[in-house]
Amino acid sequence: MRTKTRTRPQFKSLVRRNTYVATAFSAEALACVQALEFAMKMGFQHIEMEGDSRNTIVKAQKWALDRPEIGNHIEEIKRLATKFHFIYFQYVDIEANGVAHTIAKAGFPLTENHFWVEEVPKSAMEVVN
Repeated sequence: MRTKTRTRPQFKSLVRRNTYVATAFSAEALACVQALEFAMKMGFQHIEMEGDSRNTIVKAQKWALDRPEIGNHIEEIKRLATKFHFIYFQYVDIEANGVAHTIAKAGFPLTENHFWVEEVPKSAMEVVN
């Protein structure tokens, strides 16, 4: 997730362990909900939400109801989106989303939620460079 300020973009990421998530679609939608909740708690108002789940990104941009499998998460994404001054959902191809994948891998062994603000794990910086 990126937030825009007048001076420069700020990069934020979080890793949260979720259990009992039925499908990959549901996991991606839940991750988006949790990222938006994190952004709200941090007080951000201008958000660029990037994700490699085309399904979640497209459905977050439409106002139609969704199937029950992820419908509740999509509705929550839409509700949270109204709380920001500006929000933009952008699909990025999985190959271009290497940093997010690396952060997820870094967070996998963690037993507690972890948040990175203005920093990312060293392994993610290596992907960027």
